[in-house]
This record gives sequence, C-alpha cells and structure tokens, in this order.
Amino acid sequence: LIRIGAKGDGGYLIPDLLDEIKYCFSPGVGQISEFEAQIKKRGIKSFLADYTVEGPAAEDLFDFKKKFIKSFNSENSITFDDWIKSSVDENEKNFLVQMDIEGSEYEVINSISNLNLDRVKIIVIEFHHLQFLSNEVFLENFISVLKKLGNYFEVNHIHPNNCCGITKIDEIIIPNVLEVTFLNKRFVKNKSNIKILPNLLDVKNVNKKKDIILSHHWF
Repeated sequence: LIRIGAKGDGGYLIPDLLDEIKYCFSPGVGQISEFEAQIKKRGIKSFLADYTVEGPAAEDLFDFKKKFIKSFNSENSITFDDWIKSSVDENEKNFLVQMDIEGSEYEVINSISNLNLDRVKIIVIEFHHLQFLSNEVFLENFISVLKKLGNYFEVNHIHPNNCCGITKIDEIIIPNVLEVTFLNKRFVKNKSNIKILPNLLDVKNVNKKKDIILSHHWF
C-alpha cells in the first residue's frame, strides 16, 4: 500500500499499482486537491465533478465539471456513465476512482453500468451514514451496493474516518463514515487476512478527535 493525498483528511491508502492508469474520476470536490495533485505527478489526469463548488483548489490542474454525479441527468447533474463517456475514449480502461459524495455513493454505484464498473482498476469510496445500518431499508441498500462491487472487486484496505463518531450495534463498533479501497479482481493474485489495523500509513482524518480502532469483526 501507498498513501496518496493529504496527511489527514483527503488522504487514502491504495495498492501500489498505478501503472497503466491514465485517468482518475473524482466525484466530490473538497477544500484541497492534494490527492489529484499527487497522482498528476505520476502522469494521471483527473476529472472532477461537484455542483456545490465553483471549481477545485487548483483549477489549472484538472478537468472540472460543475455537476452532481447522480443516477439521472438534469441541468445540474450527470450520471457516472455519461460522465465517463463525455471524458475519455470508449476503449480506455483501468481507471482510478476516488468517491466522496456525502451519502450519494449508494445511488451512484447502483446506477453505474457493469461494463463501466469493470473498467475501474482501483476505487476508493467513503461510505457515509453507517449509523443507519440497523434500519432495514438502509441495510438492504448497503448490502446491494457491496454485492455489486463484490462482483468485480476485492477489499484492499479499510479505514474508519473519525470525523463523525461511532455507532454500536450488538456491541460492535461501527464508524459512521468508513473509507474502503477496492482493487479489481483482475489484478488480485492471492488473498490473505489482515492481522492488524490500522496500517502504519493510516492517519487520523481529524487530528483533534479520538481515533477509531476497528474490532476483529471487521477483519
């Protein structure tokens, strides 16, 4: 694993397999663009989209679309499939995706075509609102997303974001926001259990808040 992005929030652990990746799609634009700036130095061009901001922190570095990424097209939104179609050639693949869209990830992932999902080599997703896992409707939607991703990806790393606290369900500590790195199965040669978390490269998202340590239930 390598760390890409800021030292705190906005930094993620991903597999050191950035070869053959030419493009990154990053729905959700924050106050900093360190992740995209670092991968640009590795020759990876980033496409960013977010309707809530006028542009990324360093506008000259990236291709920015002032749109929400949603499951439908409208005046201020576009689907992930159409975003890819309008950005790169149809033969391009092995994308890097970094998705932090404050809860819309469930809608978006379920709307991405299987063909485009399999074009992704590495995807990092921030899963929000996990405090609602005890809600039957939310749980069903969450499981649906995991099953869809599981058709094409293996979990590569997990990291609890300490920004928003925890929830306990049957004494299991659940971070309300969880960062998960997935690697396309085409690049997985073998699998083994992780014995210790956090990884030495992991850093608290919010320095002033207490870190969240995941129990053995997670790994």
